[in-house]
Amino acid sequence: MACGRGCRNGPDPLLVEFDAYGPGDSAVLIECVTEDPERAASALRRVLARHGGALGARGAVSYLFREVGVLRFEPIEDPGPLLAAAERAGAEDVRVAHGRGEVLTDPRELPAIRQRLQRDGFVAAYCGRSRRASSALRLSPADTGQLERLLRALSELSEVRSVYTNAEIPDQVLASL
Repeated sequence: MACGRGCRNGPDPLLVEFDAYGPGDSAVLIECVTEDPERAASALRRVLARHGGALGARGAVSYLFREVGVLRFEPIEDPGPLLAAAERAGAEDVRVAHGRGEVLTDPRELPAIRQRLQRDGFVAAYCGRSRRASSALRLSPADTGQLERLLRALSELSEVRSVYTNAEIPDQVLASL
């Protein structure tokens, strides 16, 4: 008997993490949603090789990244009130640059921090989870350009959901991705 509308005949997609190295020995953590991890790994290998990178063994770079809860606020003209509210709410860190505020917290605390900030009049433009590198790597201009091309190529793969790196990337380069 055939499956009804909306029913899929095949394996459910999996969330799979791939550890990789990019230009200048940068660490790259890639999250893919795929039905075939081997096919995704093959596509990643091709893109990484074309842009000066390589897949690493499982766990080779993932230990460098921790999961964080992220709340983004735009526009922020005066960071003082957001800094004070985030501190009262129990956030771990607040970063303000270029008219944008970012509040970082333990992912388990994200809903509570969001509610506390809303009570103080701060409504997040974005609320979600992300990964942050425990230490940053400064690249040469040439390696930064090559890494930018790698990140762009990875983001064009249909199975890639998120890409994280420990490289310091200038804001203007991030904005172009």
